[in-house]
Amino acid sequence: DERSNLRQEGVTLLTCGCWDLEKLVPIQCKANSYNIPMPAYLRYYSDVQDVFANYYWSGNQNYNSLRTMSSKLGVAREGRPHNALNDSKNLAKIVHAMHLDGCQDFPVQYFDRKAVQPRENIRKHMPDISVARAALMLHKSEMDKTQKWMLRNGWKRNEDKKIIKSCLTGFKAFPSVSSSVIEMAAYKRFVGPRLRFQLCLQASLACAEHGWLSKEHLQVEEIGEQIMSMRDVEPLADGEWIMQMTGLDKGMRLGRLKEWLWKLQIENSATTLEEMEEILGGIDWQNSEVETWPRFLQLK
Repeated sequence: DERSNLRQEGVTLLTCGCWDLEKLVPIQCKANSYNIPMPAYLRYYSDVQDVFANYYWSGNQNYNSLRTMSSKLGVAREGRPHNALNDSKNLAKIVHAMHLDGCQDFPVQYFDRKAVQPRENIRKHMPDISVARAALMLHKSEMDKTQKWMLRNGWKRNEDKKIIKSCLTGFKAFPSVSSSVIEMAAYKRFVGPRLRFQLCLQASLACAEHGWLSKEHLQVEEIGEQIMSMRDVEPLADGEWIMQMTGLDKGMRLGRLKEWLWKLQIENSATTLEEMEEILGGIDWQNSEVETWPRFLQLK
């Protein structure tokens, strides 16, 4: 078969993830009484999402959809999304743009259905709808008023109260279109595993205040996609290391110094503890007031 020789002829199958290989191709092979095994030439592929994530340092490959990749590369998409032909054309345009941008390496992988990792359950970190309603209703309230409201209305679960308070802080910390990468990274780390939930609330607020598909709503969606596609940057200098280097005990000064160092880590693109030690030696943390130290999470 001519197609069986694709690998020998230097032809590579380009995909946007491996969902089609995992789900649709096996179904198609069994459709219409074909009942044929998955062709060998379809088991060798290059995942453009994965290549894009590594080349542009854009985080989890699952967040690099055709839409986000096109947007970041300035590629105009054509046709209706999720149409096989349109998606193929758009993927080809993305690959061409990446090639022009210097991305030459599209590693070939072997598809092993047994090795496919299960998809993350995005509902796992989705709180109850009543929590979402309370957070939206209280989004302009101060913490003390929020606490009184929850007590007055019988909110007893500490976890729910904690989530609502976190959501209110998340509203104040939501980045703007002019926010730096550092501010977005800080927001993402603060929100943590409830990022999707918080972004849904933020989009709901924009729709309620400005209208569906308004400029403000679209900005929130765009910022949300940028945050989702960012890689998590773990602080190199943890509490134990800082205590060892500074002699500080656990407390507010330690926490704020860790936050300050994490901010400087990203600003200086530090990758080793040796670099962090040099950064620590260059700031006056001993003689300055903790209230004057830079904050990572910017509240509006």
